[in-house]
Amino acid sequence: MLRILFILLAIILAAVGFYFRKQGSALSTLLFKKDSPLFQHFSIALLIDAGGALVVALVDSLIIALLYLFLLLLTSGIFSFRLLKEWQK
Repeated sequence: MLRILFILLAIILAAVGFYFRKQGSALSTLLFKKDSPLFQHFSIALLIDAGGALVVALVDSLIIALLYLFLLLLTSGIFSFRLLKEWQK
């Protein structure tokens, strides 16, 4: 039962991190100042992702936690690419 609760917590953390990552992508750190809302959103997303990965590592295994982080970083790259395309228009 406790394992299921931890997995649900990791899923919730991933969803919240996904929202903040969508609000401010990694590219915002290059295009905007550190005090901009986009940079703050991305910083929050990284903290949430790290917390989610820690929960996964505690519940299951380090390999799954690393895969979890890889997928989250991949989504960061996708949002950065989209922001770059819009910025070039």
